[in-house]
Amino acid sequence: MIKKSFDVDNQAEWEPSPVFLKYALATLFVGALCFIGVIYVMTPDQTGRYLGPAMGAAIAVLARGLLAAGNPLASLRLLAFGTWVLTTVIAITQAGVRTPVVFAYPVVLLLIGWLFSARAAVTAGALTVAVIVGLVAVEVAGLRSAPPETPAAMYGVVEVLLVVLSVFMINFLIRSYKTRLAELKHAAFDLARRTQEAEDAQRNLDIAIKSTQMVFWQYDVAKDWLSYDDADLSWLGLNPATAPHTVNDWAARLHPDDKSAFFEAFSGLLQEKSAVFDLDYRLSDGLGGWVWLHTRGAVARRDAFGKPLMAGGGSLNITERKAAQEGVLRANLCFAGCWMLWMRASSWWRLTEKYCP
Repeated sequence: MIKKSFDVDNQAEWEPSPVFLKYALATLFVGALCFIGVIYVMTPDQTGRYLGPAMGAAIAVLARGLLAAGNPLASLRLLAFGTWVLTTVIAITQAGVRTPVVFAYPVVLLLIGWLFSARAAVTAGALTVAVIVGLVAVEVAGLRSAPPETPAAMYGVVEVLLVVLSVFMINFLIRSYKTRLAELKHAAFDLARRTQEAEDAQRNLDIAIKSTQMVFWQYDVAKDWLSYDDADLSWLGLNPATAPHTVNDWAARLHPDDKSAFFEAFSGLLQEKSAVFDLDYRLSDGLGGWVWLHTRGAVARRDAFGKPLMAGGGSLNITERKAAQEGVLRANLCFAGCWMLWMRASSWWRLTEKYCP
């Protein structure tokens, strides 16, 4: 990605096409050669005019070499700012504001603003105005000698060069604009798709949470603070108005028989003795009853030294499951007892038949 040389608010990034650079540099090089040819044929005595087109050809060759070497940013800078310097040098050393190449300033400024930023174009524009004002002042003061004769062919070469560069710029600006529109449409479609997927995932998660009635929690170790949606505590059979938000407040509601196992599992998690907190325990519902909870959690974030900073997990009301398990256990015990009584009764009957006929 080509980086901007000047920062400016809302300046859109654009990665210029290597094809544009190749055509622009080729146009500059061919234009410089044509200008040299015109000088050679029409004004062979004006040898000083060879300096400008020679510099232009050199800029084109150096910029093309940078592009071939995989350095498009340096090639861009040399093309844009080198062309501005070239135009200024030619204007100062030749005929001032009457130099044909002065007509290239607007195209050069447009090129700088397009390839870099509006701030770069404004800066180059201010410098251009200063140069033109200086050239005019020198001519008005009579400090410049009479300009050399400029054949119409020189104006023609400069104007054709500017027209070709303008056509290239317009073509690539339109293509870049259309490419941006296509990218924006694709990005909008992708954003809409991702948004829909996120909404679907959130909806599925909400359905899963509500169907399982699981309360998700986070525990800030340093602040000793439990955070969750208080309204969801009703799923655990607890009163949201008296929601506990510290470990001690939570532990105060533990069944006496479960406190030891709870603190052992919780301290084991924070002290890295176990990777997961996984425990079934009873908690007071605040109304004189007990609810069975299954809580599972893990350390979610640690500091640079491995000290736990945040833990998270979920709690599920398993009171009905425990009641069902106890019911099955009672039924099994009842069946076992009845079986033992039947066995004993059967043995007593056999003994009676044998010894008491």
